[in-house]
Amino acid sequence: MKKFLAKNWFYFVLTIGIVVIGALLISLIPKDHEFEITKLSPVSVDIHSTAQIEYSTSIAEALCTFEVENDSIATVEDNTVVGHAVGTTNLIMTAKYGEQVLTERTTIHVDLGLEVELDDIVVVLGESHELTPTIKLNGSICLDAQVGYQSQNKEIATVEDGYVVAKGVGKTKLEVTVSVNGRVCAKNVNVEVKEDDTELFSAFLDSQTLGSSVEIEAQRVYILNVNFDGSVTIETNLNATKLGGGYVNTWKVSADEVGIFYITIYAGNNQRTITITAI
Repeated sequence: MKKFLAKNWFYFVLTIGIVVIGALLISLIPKDHEFEITKLSPVSVDIHSTAQIEYSTSIAEALCTFEVENDSIATVEDNTVVGHAVGTTNLIMTAKYGEQVLTERTTIHVDLGLEVELDDIVVVLGESHELTPTIKLNGSICLDAQVGYQSQNKEIATVEDGYVVAKGVGKTKLEVTVSVNGRVCAKNVNVEVKEDDTELFSAFLDSQTLGSSVEIEAQRVYILNVNFDGSVTIETNLNATKLGGGYVNTWKVSADEVGIFYITIYAGNNQRTITITAI
């Protein structure tokens, strides 16, 4: 008798367990009336920035798509809102599961947000250009933003202590990244480094009367067609001693005899001839 009761009790418990598990499994099967959009939050985004759409449905397998009523204000790419112009428009969500189709609406608000203004840069080889970006937050000047710079080609230009430093002739881009209060904005600025296509040097006078000696200067001589001391071509019977270099090259010139002589200073494709009259 005891064996019979124990055996039946085991089957009774097993049956109850099967029924409970079956009920739980059935409860997990989605029913048509349980399919709903459970979340679609309003979206706030800065102009030229992006924001993720926060949404959910009662059935994870549902296919969800989005569209914007006014695509001049904002657009949607891969469930991400892109701000284009200041304003407010509607975001429409469509959720499909089987034969069921649900729609929901919310708003998108695009604000000015964080902006950085910086013009393209042209700088002469060997020189530097100060970076002075204008940063605005919601249309007002922002003075406490953190600014970072990154040159795409450091052989052409680098950034040192807030200055673009020209390293080589060519073009590159400078990425400017601005952050304040958790907001981040980035902008690419074109940088062109070129040889100075204006006259690369100057001299005190086009002509000079030489009693014993005279000093002349040639400024900003970078590329030199040289014959003497790295910088000048001097006619016979003139002597020159270089006194200093750098952006300004200075020579002391003297003559061995009375007469008219010439000094030609070369800088790239530019040249200047100074007449020396020795008396």
